[in-house]
Amino acid sequence: MIEIKIKFLGGCGEIGKSAILVDDKIILDYGLQTAGDDPFPLMSDCDYLLISHGHLDHCGSAPLLRKTKNVFTTAPTADFTRLLLDDSIRLNNKKSGKNRHIYSTDDVDLLMSKLKTVCYNDEFKIDDYSCTFLDAGHIVGSSSILIKKDISLFYSSDTNSIDTKLIRGSNGFPGADVGIIESTYFGEDHTPRKELEDRFIKSIKETMEDGGSVIIPCFAINRTQEILSILGEHNISPYLDGMGIIATNIILNHPSFIKNSSLLKMSFNNASLVNRKIRKRIFDEPSIIVTTAGMANGGPVLNYLKKIYKDPKSKLMFTGYQVEGTNGRMILEKGLVKLNRNLVKIEATVEQYDFSSHSGDKELKSMVKRMADKGVNLFFTVHGEKEKSEAFAEYIKEEIGCKAIAPCTNDTYNISVA
Repeated sequence: MIEIKIKFLGGCGEIGKSAILVDDKIILDYGLQTAGDDPFPLMSDCDYLLISHGHLDHCGSAPLLRKTKNVFTTAPTADFTRLLLDDSIRLNNKKSGKNRHIYSTDDVDLLMSKLKTVCYNDEFKIDDYSCTFLDAGHIVGSSSILIKKDISLFYSSDTNSIDTKLIRGSNGFPGADVGIIESTYFGEDHTPRKELEDRFIKSIKETMEDGGSVIIPCFAINRTQEILSILGEHNISPYLDGMGIIATNIILNHPSFIKNSSLLKMSFNNASLVNRKIRKRIFDEPSIIVTTAGMANGGPVLNYLKKIYKDPKSKLMFTGYQVEGTNGRMILEKGLVKLNRNLVKIEATVEQYDFSSHSGDKELKSMVKRMADKGVNLFFTVHGEKEKSEAFAEYIKEEIGCKAIAPCTNDTYNISVA
């Protein structure tokens, strides 16, 4: 009997703390939940950790795996992981009485000392397993992961098959026996990219003409650089604040991972980088500010919001998904934001633009169809709100004709073939 054991340590029925244990040896991602009171996945020892990409919900708890022998990821993800973990510790130290993290800088140093970088499509061995990182098209350096032993497993992680201004979409899926697939946007299609970009730029220009300012909260990694490239193509020079400055320099150090490094470099050079002195006078005239954090849960964006939240001429333009429990979600649903510990009403115009780096409904359905055609006969749907993961599993069973499960955290499956 040939068997593979899969245990789901996190990322089930939610977006955050992705973590999957394979055969009690390999963990695929070990993320953090950045909102709510339960930030960590289930604890587990493992021999090897494979990190799919540099977002906290996939790497933010990695330093807790102190007994891990080796950690594998791509070169950009290695740099992003260091950046995010150091910043996570810094932010945690500022929050008195809320010790969300139970690792230290020494733990991060230990993790990074075990890290080995791999290239896309290059098969490598760990014990009896063959592993391959494949371009997931999600962010710079992001990967889907194929693990092969007697039974093969494909983990999509976060994936996108659509080209964006910054990177190319994922370009195909390997044959495998088992597929673990994200379900973030199941049931929702994204606006066509060109239409979205045109509407975004039009809104910015109208706001500036009316004498208002524009605040664009962005995830530091990938989204900031995507927005910079779009603005740069239209000869718009914004202010740039927050961690996105460091992340842009990291990306420019890995030009082979992006579509057009010259466009990003030009756009970055044309942006005004913010320091404390500049921040005080930004609103002396109508301005465009690209800044962290993307869900308005911290970072410089909150300082800027204090300046414009009462100004109906100004705009707050979200560029990505707002997780439940974040300031961004509350702003979108209730028009309220927490500033200086007080809930205040946003009088500025609030807009959301779906610059998603995840596959939409159409792409997810196409992906599972192609994977089923290549031999996948069992799917697990993860990384999505509970209703979406369950609905995606039902779709796969009814329309694709394969077995599909929306697992719960702590579920363990022993999968065998004769």
